[in-house]
Amino acid sequence: MINPEIILKNDGCTIQEYDLINEIGTHFYHSAVINNQGIAISAGYGSSIHDSRKIAFSEYLERKYIAELKSTSYEKSSWGFDLISTGCGFAFGYEKNKTELRSLSEAVERWVLSNCIDEKYKMEKVNYKNLNLGKITNWYLSQFEKVHFYFKEVLIHHQGSFIKFYALLCVAVSGKGVYQGSSARMHFNEDLFLHAIIESFRHLLIVRNNKVINTFPENRIRFFANNADLALDQINSAYKTEWPLPSLKFQKTQIMNENCFLARTILHGWSCWNTSDLNRFLY
Repeated sequence: MINPEIILKNDGCTIQEYDLINEIGTHFYHSAVINNQGIAISAGYGSSIHDSRKIAFSEYLERKYIAELKSTSYEKSSWGFDLISTGCGFAFGYEKNKTELRSLSEAVERWVLSNCIDEKYKMEKVNYKNLNLGKITNWYLSQFEKVHFYFKEVLIHHQGSFIKFYALLCVAVSGKGVYQGSSARMHFNEDLFLHAIIESFRHLLIVRNNKVINTFPENRIRFFANNADLALDQINSAYKTEWPLPSLKFQKTQIMNENCFLARTILHGWSCWNTSDLNRFLY
């Protein structure tokens, strides 16, 4: 069996955690895996510390496997690194079908945001104040002066049937800056909003607490922490309403050791987020 504590210790990593019990009156955990340079490299959240740690560790293993796959020329081509050089579209998990669907959802998320920012396809703005969001989501929302949500419904053909996804972009305002978060789910529910606002909050903490490393995505996070108007202009200038249909460009699932699965999905028609200039609002 995989032993998270042993793997993290051998890799020189530790776990940092906090619980929102004092802020919201109920347990809600956030766990982050910290490498030996003090940088958070994976994270998870949940109403139990077990769930929070499980997600953080799964994300850590996903990135660990990606780094290993990219280290050989054979694996680079067989896992689509020649198409998209980053880890976009990967998912790691313990159930094949769920892992593949999470991989597909991340691919949809990347595709939607790139088409909005780069190609000016319009996402619809959501008035989240009309939604019945819980106290956990509302606490994260309260950490910002203002929050904007934009969504796009996507229908994609996968394994003989059509699957509907909802992609959400969060733009959280604090001071002169904005902090991006995003998510994609098969259901338009609170978890869609919670995941996105937590991402925005993590990016806010990077600017507040982490040392400057000046590489992607940290450099763009810090750039837009002082350029809110530029980010909002890129979203609000989108005008095309007839979106293209997404289609699969690459898809692979492989069983790893200990009955774990690694999956990757890449869609046609988008540009990798780490390309272009610093002022491109994608990270």
